[in-house]
Amino acid sequence: MAHLPAGSPVWDAHTHTGDRDPDGKTNTAESLLAALDGAGHDAAVICPSADPAGYPHNNDRVLEEAGGSGGRLIPFLRVDPKAGDPAAEVERCLDLGHRGIKLHPRSERFPLSHQGMDAVAAVAADRGVPLLIHAGRGIPSL
Repeated sequence: MAHLPAGSPVWDAHTHTGDRDPDGKTNTAESLLAALDGAGHDAAVICPSADPAGYPHNNDRVLEEAGGSGGRLIPFLRVDPKAGDPAAEVERCLDLGHRGIKLHPRSERFPLSHQGMDAVAAVAADRGVPLLIHAGRGIPSL
């Protein structure tokens, strides 16, 4: 913080809420906002935690959580490029107000070469929204 100009906003670019993640982690919008307050952060990008049941209902939940946050939670949708019509889910969510896309190759077990990735990336490019891809812990070289 000492290196930032006075009054610079601080955002967390990678947070999750949900209660069905197979790793056992849970989080709510309320606890996330409290953590942001405790850290002195202004806002955060929020996306659904992993859920074996899929993401449409989780994307709707995250959008609702963001809507009740006073602008502090920025909703990013999550989609499994192997499930159903991923481009249609991305379009649906962006039309509803999501501001970006989060993909997780480790959780959903897909390679970046999967054909669903092309469809998701094409929508992201067409709509001019960020596309975040988990590339950290537990991932071989992408």
